[in-house]
Amino acid sequence: FDVDEAGTVWVRGRTYKASFSKESATYIPFLGSKAPRNFPVSLRVDSLTIGGEAFAFDAAAPAVRDGAIVEYARGAFRERYVLTPDSVEQTFVFDDLPRRGEVVVSLAVTSELE
Repeated sequence: FDVDEAGTVWVRGRTYKASFSKESATYIPFLGSKAPRNFPVSLRVDSLTIGGEAFAFDAAAPAVRDGAIVEYARGAFRERYVLTPDSVEQTFVFDDLPRRGEVVVSLAVTSELE
């Protein structure tokens, strides 16, 4: 684990690197020593609907690390990344829902990988 001067949290596992900034969470898989370069996959929460209605959230929340967990407190929910040496698991935690209905979290994904 490391934190750079911009506040970005960096993590290195056996099979990946990852960074967590205000803009996005980025996963960089290790594709082997013969890969021509890195192919990062960036994830950003784009929208949240509950029961079909748009719901506001803090899109610019900073990443905070507590042990092997990196979390964004987004107001309406917590976007959580559980880190192990071989994996990164993304979860969404809702302590209280303001209404009942289907919860849909949409992500913007940026990557050159197919």
